[in-house]
Amino acid sequence: MSFTVEYQNTPFLKTSRVKKDVSRLNYRCELLLTQNSHAIRNKRVLDLASHDGLFTYACLKLGARYVVGVEPRSNLVSDANENLRSLGCKTNQYEFVIDDAFDYLSTVEEEQFDTILCFGFFYHIKNQTELLDLITSTKPKYLILDTFVEDFQLPKAELHGIRRRETKKIAGYMVFYQEDQDFDMASFGSSNLVGMPNKSLVEALLIDGGFNFKQINWNDENVIDRGDITDYKKQTRVSYIAETTDS
Repeated sequence: MSFTVEYQNTPFLKTSRVKKDVSRLNYRCELLLTQNSHAIRNKRVLDLASHDGLFTYACLKLGARYVVGVEPRSNLVSDANENLRSLGCKTNQYEFVIDDAFDYLSTVEEEQFDTILCFGFFYHIKNQTELLDLITSTKPKYLILDTFVEDFQLPKAELHGIRRRETKKIAGYMVFYQEDQDFDMASFGSSNLVGMPNKSLVEALLIDGGFNFKQINWNDENVIDRGDITDYKKQTRVSYIAETTDS
């Protein structure tokens, strides 16, 4: 597979807090953004938990009109600004804001952004329902969501106990655990309690938010497992392109 955005020889391989395997970065950009370029080109994009500008850069390369990256860690915002400057991105096409994603979203006006990216953030928080409520309140046309999910199954006896007669699908659930905040990619804030949703819950939240969605296929025959993408292939990490139903 040839990549529209190539991360080889970019500063992100030094500054990124995500896995720095270049094939993984290329594939993530290709499947999450390039293959959904209709949601990026000429669009106003909000990049939640933008880290060092890794995907903000990709959006600009794919023709985004304007991108705002929101990241609470000032050192990563500094890296992001330096990275995009060194790569020749026009400073009037992007902005990085040092802020909590929840606080920032509460200030966003309706239809201020066409597309919202939520990559590698959904499983580092404990209030996913609040996040989706804030996102939907801004009325974006598109949401691209990429997250780890829990893959264990509840015992049948417990599963039967949480089902109701009206339920057509297995109920979604969340597993809570304590995350080490000293780890670079960990949660940020006063609490290190985070929730890992299962796939059913992620999809239920998207439906509740008024989105039509499709799961991005990481098992396509063209996706050769050259890099560290086994989590996607095993669906312990899943990705969705979602569109508001009234668009």
